[in-house]
Amino acid sequence: MKTPDRFINTYALKTKVSSILWLLSGISILSFGLYFWEYFEITSGIISIVISIIKFTNKVTVHKVDRINKFENRSIHLYMFLIVFFSLVNPIGIIPIIFDIYRREYTLRKADI
Repeated sequence: MKTPDRFINTYALKTKVSSILWLLSGISILSFGLYFWEYFEITSGIISIVISIIKFTNKVTVHKVDRINKFENRSIHLYMFLIVFFSLVNPIGIIPIIFDIYRREYTLRKADI
């Protein structure tokens, strides 16, 4: 059984990995959009890069497992919308969403400390 500090550190590490994945997918989607001159890919690439910046600058300021658990419970609706959106635009954008869903399931499973 993990202590809450170790759990929060692992959660912060997984959030940083998630933001790096969002950045890489945003750059690749944006480059596809610029190459083929597709407006939806350009906007979705910019959206992915903005999500990456928001996730990277948002430190884990909440040091309570219950609040992290509450945030992760609410995030599934956003992930469902993003899967539908990125499957229509460019499937590369689904890779960080799948990792975020894995991070969410990890959080909900390990939150029972």
